[in-house]
Amino acid sequence: MALDIGTESVVLAVKERTWRIEIFTDLGIDPLLRAHREKVWLRPDGSAAQREILSPVERRLSQISVQAFDGMTGAQLAATIAGATDALRLEDIAALAAQEG
Repeated sequence: MALDIGTESVVLAVKERTWRIEIFTDLGIDPLLRAHREKVWLRPDGSAAQREILSPVERRLSQISVQAFDGMTGAQLAATIAGATDALRLEDIAALAAQEG
């Protein structure tokens, strides 16, 4: 048995956010961007009280190649990501070579 001592109200901030991004660049296909989204209810301390997974957002590169995002087109964004991952891979290769030495 429990004593009923009343109720309390807590204000929760509700946010929708991207929690995962996938980019599919198989040879011979129009690259695909998939962003997984969620709705999150946050307590005043910033911790999550509840999460709801939403439908992912998907676009082909051909659909967004000329659309602007913060001053860069989808095609420029794709090229920037590809260039960044190439540079990071070169860093990894150099680090492995240094370890094998």
